[in-house]
Amino acid sequence: MKAVTHTKKWIEKVVIGLGLCPFAAGVYNEDKILYTQIEFSSVLSTLKVVQSACDQISDSNTHFLTAIVVLESGMEGFEEYLELMDLLTLRIGEVYDYAFQLASFHPLYQFENTLSTDSENYTNRSPYPMIHILLESEVSKAVDSHPDIHAVPIANIQTMRRLGNEGIRSILRSIE
Repeated sequence: MKAVTHTKKWIEKVVIGLGLCPFAAGVYNEDKILYTQIEFSSVLSTLKVVQSACDQISDSNTHFLTAIVVLESGMEGFEEYLELMDLLTLRIGEVYDYAFQLASFHPLYQFENTLSTDSENYTNRSPYPMIHILLESEVSKAVDSHPDIHAVPIANIQTMRRLGNEGIRSILRSIE
């Protein structure tokens, strides 16, 4: 479970430590994140894992509110990963009547209209490709409770630009 351990350290130091997600600390500290580590072998097998995670976090008998599927290997290419995410988002939306939101994180994440070297890409760069599964009802509650949700991505970009690529890489080296 090396990939999950590394991912947890990334959540602590980057996502929570840099304040990138104002909602992460609560679910992380209360152990409400379901982690699953897989090696990508096919879209169908990954879909089954994502559906299982959706079932678990929507089950009122579990304490999980969100899930992270860590793709330890097999999805190193960013474009291929985006294609997978598109397929999963479509299928999960159809199967679960859009009760879930899938968020994407990848080591080579690059926002549209940015250069691969732009530091703001690190807001969605993770140690491994991952699929973050969120209950839409929890997302709505979180958004409604935040005083200025639209300021979050702007602040994240500013944080990453202030740190710069070398500052960010230094943090990432400290969690390897």
